[in-house]
Amino acid sequence: MRIGISESDLSAFVEGGDYQVVQILLALLVGAPATAPAVFTAIRDAEPDAPVAEVVRRAVGNGQTAIAEVMDGILATVSTGRTAGTFQPWCSALARYSFRTRPM
Repeated sequence: MRIGISESDLSAFVEGGDYQVVQILLALLVGAPATAPAVFTAIRDAEPDAPVAEVVRRAVGNGQTAIAEVMDGILATVSTGRTAGTFQPWCSALARYSFRTRPM
């Protein structure tokens, strides 16, 4: 998937781990489209240093704990940052890929 990363920024995107953030958010967008708007909004509005797993857990509430558990498992295996600030720049960039999140 190409999301407008210039050739000059591509190695930083990959080596810095941002590609992992993008993959996680796209998986959420495709795998849980009804929940994605609440999660994207919660991440966007969170304090940048807030742990993203906690932000997701609060956003999905008790009815969608599986999403939060999957997020915990994924975050345990990736090398990217685990704070909302790492994810925030990508929420608005990726929101356009879904009719549910496009208005963000």
